[in-house]
Amino acid sequence: MPGLAIRGNVRHSMSQDNEILPSAQGIDIKSIIGTFPGPAVLLSADGQVLAANAAGGAAAESLNRGSNTQVRDLARESARDGSVKTCSLLTSLRNADEAIEFLLIPVQSAPGITSYVVGLGRKAALEKSLVGALVSSRQMFRDLVECSSDFAWETKPDGTFSYVSSRGALGYLAGDLVGADVAKLLIAESSADSTRPFTGQEPVEDSELWLKDSASRPACVVISSRPVFDKDRRWVGNRGVCKDITAEKEQQRALEAAELRHQLIGDVVDAMRNEVEPQHMLGAAARSTASVLGARYCWIVRVKKDGAFTGAVQFAGPDGPPPRPVVEAVRLQMKQGDEELFVKTEESTLHVLVNVALYRDRINGAICVARDEDIYWDETDRTLVAGVANHLGIAFAQIENGELLEELSRTDELTQLFNRRAFTEEVGLRLRALRRSTRKASLLFIDLDNFKHVNDVHGHKRGDDALVFVAQLLTATSRVGDIVARLGGDEFAMWLEDTDEIGASAKADSLLVEARTLKQFSGDADHSLGMSIGVAVTDPSSAEPLEALVTRADEAMYRAKRSGKGRFAVSPFPEIDEAESSAC
Repeated sequence: MPGLAIRGNVRHSMSQDNEILPSAQGIDIKSIIGTFPGPAVLLSADGQVLAANAAGGAAAESLNRGSNTQVRDLARESARDGSVKTCSLLTSLRNADEAIEFLLIPVQSAPGITSYVVGLGRKAALEKSLVGALVSSRQMFRDLVECSSDFAWETKPDGTFSYVSSRGALGYLAGDLVGADVAKLLIAESSADSTRPFTGQEPVEDSELWLKDSASRPACVVISSRPVFDKDRRWVGNRGVCKDITAEKEQQRALEAAELRHQLIGDVVDAMRNEVEPQHMLGAAARSTASVLGARYCWIVRVKKDGAFTGAVQFAGPDGPPPRPVVEAVRLQMKQGDEELFVKTEESTLHVLVNVALYRDRINGAICVARDEDIYWDETDRTLVAGVANHLGIAFAQIENGELLEELSRTDELTQLFNRRAFTEEVGLRLRALRRSTRKASLLFIDLDNFKHVNDVHGHKRGDDALVFVAQLLTATSRVGDIVARLGGDEFAMWLEDTDEIGASAKADSLLVEARTLKQFSGDADHSLGMSIGVAVTDPSSAEPLEALVTRADEAMYRAKRSGKGRFAVSPFPEIDEAESSAC
């Protein structure tokens, strides 16, 4: 370990006798350390002791022994981020322990390069003289802060700056601030606490304060200050330092916004996962989104591949579909890409934020949130809604796939008619509805005559063409509300809504006339392709189950075949005894 050499009042930790004490930008650090009344040391940027005054000898020896690493660690941190640090050091001198509190001040050897850290200490017995020296030695204070990256200042009792460190602050030059009122840095709506560090007569320690920079943008600083009194104990102003932490605050806000976005999207995804039915799932997403954003309304709209709306869910608004102006706003957004719109509804003017949902570059829906006109959406809101829209795009695609699978499971692949399962479900619903009214309906079972000969003579491709032709014939002659299905093989069925026996018989007769066009698919002249039809009509006074109705129509169809084919037969109503009729 190098020895301690004494030159005047300064001790140097030297490797060569002719080493000189470094200076910083023309400031005589030797003079500052040598004239300081308490312990003072000079440290390198990596925390090594370079020099000490006579009062700081014990502290230098303690640091050189490595008995206290906190001082060195804080010195390195001070040099790295340009901030003033405070710490304590316990030394042993003549078998007596002594505590020294150090103020570590970074010193720049060149603009932007911090090479040294000055440690100014105080012992309990020297506290009064240390305070007096700092207050009285304005030049020492100014010299030190000139080498620090902090913004240092002094104010007069009238609240004007009497001194500002040469670098200036917050985009201002020092000359812009000297003589100016501290109000120049204050935000318009600042409270009395904002002026306390500059004009108050109480110390302020590491307090966060929002000011405004030269471009009137908010800037956050950490500020410490002390009131200054003259020898007669009269208050003559304040002295302090500020460190601009705006960048750190912006980073913190960005992290908080990201965390909030993650929380919202997580809430929405969880809400969607907890629901099985698509409509319930989208409703949960709307509720969750409106709750987190504080929105008055939230609509989630699905869009078909052709661009038409398939439906929407909404939260917080009146019952029913979204107001038409809002729907039109969504359409407009999709065409023009506008994110925000003012929409006039019957209730009020809304500030609507719209974000479309995409899946594989196709718009498949949108989410709309609305607030009253005087509550605007900020960048965080827009980012959150965009995140929800991304997840909704995937959810809409999954719903579409589910609907497609459901449709395929209910559709006959060849004819695109309902299959037996779907037909049975739909007719069951219609039959239950009829029991609450006095209306009748009819069920037609249709079976092709001589269809086997078509396949045997012309092949299955020709047989398939015949089946498709029959499907088109039945569909073309059906009404709105009727149901047409292929039950399997060459068997078809029709449900005729609001049709009694007379109407069903007329329908069956017209189908037999249309069936003459099927001769073009016949296997040969002796086996002409045609159809036989069985008719069963519902009875409003009966609780006949669907299975029984189907059996009647099937039996009537086979009766028509046995009668010579190419005709229809009507099944009579089942016999119901008086007791059963009364029970119904």
